[in-house]
This record gives sequence, C-alpha cells and structure tokens, in this order.
Amino acid sequence: METKKNLGVIIAVVFVLFLLPMLYIARYMHPSADDFSYGAATRAVWLETGSLVQTLSRAVTSTQSWYNGWQGTFSAIFLMTLHPAVFSVGMYMLGAWLVMLGFVASMFFFMKIVLADYLGAEKRDYLIIASVVTFVSLHFIPSPVEGLFWYNAAMFYTGFHALALLMVSLLLIWIKADTTRPFICIAVPLLAFFIGGGNYVTALVTFVVLGLFAFYCIVIKKSRWQLPVVGLLAISIALIISAVAPGNALRQVNFEPMHPLRAIIMSFYYGAGIVWIRFLFVPFWFAFAALIPVVYRVVRGSVFSYKYPWLVIPLMFGVYASTFTPNLYSWSTFGPLRVLNVNFFVLLLFVFFSMVYALGYIARRDINFGGLARYKNIFVIACACLFIAGSIIFTVRDVNTMAGVSATHSLITGEARTFHNENNVRLEAIQIAQGEGLILAPFTVTPHVLFFEDITDNVTDWRNLAFASFFGLEAVLLRR
Repeated sequence: METKKNLGVIIAVVFVLFLLPMLYIARYMHPSADDFSYGAATRAVWLETGSLVQTLSRAVTSTQSWYNGWQGTFSAIFLMTLHPAVFSVGMYMLGAWLVMLGFVASMFFFMKIVLADYLGAEKRDYLIIASVVTFVSLHFIPSPVEGLFWYNAAMFYTGFHALALLMVSLLLIWIKADTTRPFICIAVPLLAFFIGGGNYVTALVTFVVLGLFAFYCIVIKKSRWQLPVVGLLAISIALIISAVAPGNALRQVNFEPMHPLRAIIMSFYYGAGIVWIRFLFVPFWFAFAALIPVVYRVVRGSVFSYKYPWLVIPLMFGVYASTFTPNLYSWSTFGPLRVLNVNFFVLLLFVFFSMVYALGYIARRDINFGGLARYKNIFVIACACLFIAGSIIFTVRDVNTMAGVSATHSLITGEARTFHNENNVRLEAIQIAQGEGLILAPFTVTPHVLFFEDITDNVTDWRNLAFASFFGLEAVLLRR
C-alpha cells in the first residue's frame, strides 16, 4: 500500500532520471546556422564594449532590421539575437537547459492547475499524469535537436509553447479565484503580447484559446471576462504588428501561399493525417492508455458534468488542427520538423483532454463495466509492459527513436564528446586566424540530438557567410 501511495513520486523520480542525460549532453552543444545569422551583430557589440546595455540596444536595432528585411516575429527575433553564445560560446548549453527546464516546469504547472485545482486530483495522480505526458512530449519529440537543443528553433517554438502554457495556467488561476490578483492581471497581457510576436503556430493557437476563454466567461460564466478579453486584445495587436512586417512580404516571394479558406480546411486533413502517417503506430500510446484508470479516478471525483463530448472534443480537435494553418497558408505545407514539434505537443494535449472529457462523460452516467474494474491493475501493468517493450523494439531498430536514449547512446559511445572536441578545434583555429579566411575540416560524427547544420564547401553559402560574420572572419569554407 505504501508503494502504491508513493507511486506518483516514484514515477516523477523516473522521469527526472531519464531527463538527466538530455541535460548533461547539452554541455556539448554548439551554435549553428541561424544562431550565427541572428547573433552576429550583438556578439560584435558585446566583444567590442562588454556592455550589456549596448548589447541590448543592438538587439533592438537588429530586431528592427530583421523585421523590415525578413520576418515579423519581433519578440522571437529579439531573443534570437541574444542567445548565450553571443556572450560566450561555452555558455551556449544554457539555452538548451532553459528550454527543457522551462518546458517541464510549464507542463507540470499547467497540469497542476487543471488536475489538482480544477478537477481535485490527489497529488499522486497529478504527478503520475504530468510525468507521463511530459515524458512522452520530450522523449518522442519529432526533432529533439530543433525542439530542445538548437537555440534558434528550440526557443522559437518549444520556448514559446512553454510560455503559452504558463499564460493559460495563470489565466485559469485568475478565472477560478474570487479576488483580483495584480501580478496575473499584468502577466497575462504581457505574455499574450509577447507570444503574439513569436512563431505564428503558437500565436494562432493561443489566440484561439484566448477567444474560447473570452466566450466562456462572457456567455456561460457571465463573470471574470475582463482579463481574457484584454489578453485577446494584446495578442491581436501583436499578431497585427507581426503580420504587417515589410520583411514578411520580402520573404514570401520564396514560397507559394495557399488560399486562406483552403488552408483552414486542409488543417483538419493534416491534423488527422499526420497522426496516421507518423504517430499512430508508436508505443507511447500505451503509456497514455495506462493513464485511463488514473484519469477515471480523477474525473469521478470532480464537480464537472462533462455533458457535451460531441461538442467539446471536436472543438479541441479544431484547436489542435489550427497549429497547421499558418504554414499551410504561407508555405502550402505543414512546415519543417521544428513546427511539427509544436504540432506534436498540442496533439498530445488534445488526446489527453479528450480522454479526460470522454471518461468524465462515462463516469457521470455510471456506465456499468461489470467485473472489468477489478482488472484495472492488470490493464495498467499490461499497458506499461507494452509501452516498455515497444520502446525497446523501436530503439533497437533506431536508437534515435527516443531523445533520451539517443542522448545516452551518444554519451556512452563518446560521439558527443568527439563532436564537442571537433567544435573546440574549430574555435582554436578561428582564434589563430585572427579574422582572415579559414578552411575547416568536416565533422567526423553528427550526434542526433546535437547536430543540426554545418557550413558547406561553397564560400558564398548563407551558412558560411553567417559563420564568418559571427566569428569575425573574412571567409570560411568546409574542406571537401
């Protein structure tokens, strides 16, 4: 009985243990590609002056330049120009730590508000559910390097997703409270505005969620509507500022747009299709299935009625499907893997809350399961075993299936350290070159969670130009 009582803590500890290799391997991560493009100007100011104020000032002017010349996502660009390697290449790992720990903290906080504060879940059940959902989110992420380690994409997408979860959590606290909380009243609009200036996928889905909150508070609750409306107004202003950027029009000539109505319709198609093509036959669904008895126990004790599954679940699917709309509209495709990471995060939340609502509907109708309830422990154990067995089979076939396993493999085989050492050799060569041209050897290893892109053997390639600018070189070339 004592083990069962502490099961939530045990699973949370297991979650932390699997997270440790991912945090540790981040120390071997180095900047690449867009990190050099966005950070070159601010790094030059920092190296020249050592002044944080002047570096921040240059970040603002760089943001204006990118806004006018390439993309409108102003709050994200500001963060991109200030990645840790701007101040010291050895500090670059801090970006990965910030993204991973920020994502974990926001997920656990969000789940705590929903499960414990709203549904009345016990601490054990809350820890079990939060640990499992966050574990799957991190370890089965489609592209761990773009979602967690490479600062430019990780902060742009995963980081802003974490901020959105934080904002929604604060809004839920405010709606439930009987008193006004000044900090939340300030934080929600500021976060909404900041998110609106980030990637369009997270910005759009957050806009939709705020709209649903505003509708609920005005039409159904008939109270506490002021903050959702202010948040909706804040993110709308930010989205308009971002959308009208001159840089967007210049960038759009490189892509074929899709008609807005067709993009919305195709979002539902891709929302369902991506599950079938990429995620249907993946073992983590057994982990979600193992949560069914836990979730059922939670919803039975909650005060909600769960009357309208035929309305709520399709509505939640629509929220999830909206994550595909921005890239379909602008690119006529669902986008690169860093976008798919956010699609995946929202998919898991959609599946989980659909489970919550469906099980709540069943619990409120006292549907008789006969003698099945007595086998719930067997069911959970079977699902857990299938998840473990399936994960082992998948990782044996491809060690990069799970981010934590891939990171551990790179650490054990030494390829992570080799990758780090070869980057350090390049840094030493850059110091010796003293601003002249440089020819660099290609990497001999490319760890799955650490390597994104490298320079090429074309001196005019944008990646080469960005690399040279960041390190103050006349030119750089990759040896054939």
